[in-house]
Amino acid sequence: MKLQAISLTAFLSLLVHGCSYSKIATPPAPSTPVASSSQPTDKSEKSVASTKSEDSTQPTASYKTEESSPSQVKQRVSEEQNVDRTQEVMGNASTGEKVTLMLDSIDITLRSIGFERPTYSFSYQIGAEKVNAVTSCNGEFQTTKDGTFYDNPVKPASAATQKMLDRVCTYRVKAFQVVNLPASVKTEPQGKTLCTVQNAQSITTFGQHQDYAGWFYTNVCGKIGLINRAQIQ
Repeated sequence: MKLQAISLTAFLSLLVHGCSYSKIATPPAPSTPVASSSQPTDKSEKSVASTKSEDSTQPTASYKTEESSPSQVKQRVSEEQNVDRTQEVMGNASTGEKVTLMLDSIDITLRSIGFERPTYSFSYQIGAEKVNAVTSCNGEFQTTKDGTFYDNPVKPASAATQKMLDRVCTYRVKAFQVVNLPASVKTEPQGKTLCTVQNAQSITTFGQHQDYAGWFYTNVCGKIGLINRAQIQ
């Protein structure tokens, strides 16, 4: 009986100490602290925020349509004014070289007097070579090296030389009205009278005489003669 009481007492003692040990050995796990909303922003977020802020403040590129300045406009006008108006490009010869006509070289020749058509002397450039020539406006022309001896007449071999002849034969042509009647047409200012114009009419002139100012070549008589500027307008 006594032995049973001792065993019961030992069992109870062991049970009490075991429960105490369990409570001490398994303390409650500490709770994980929750970040407060007032905590500072993470560095990486700061970097992103800073980048966004910098991007928003970057200056935007502006694009403007190019406009000519007054000086550029003036330069273009000056260049246009400096274009040589005494030359005209006719095109390319049959050899492929450029043909340029010298407009200020076109003059009716003295030998035109008494003929049905005027004869013009003129100069042109083919490639780098300058050529002097004459044409009686009959579809042919002759070249010369010294102005005295002329090569045999030739017909244009290209559209450029044909255009040149057409330009030569029309460059000095101008229409006038005879107003001071009667008007005499002469071989030269103090020379023979070819015919006299009795009625007001339109006449064709082919340029002025090289030596006699105010005298124009005309074919009103059926042949080339000279009429005074005072009789036409």
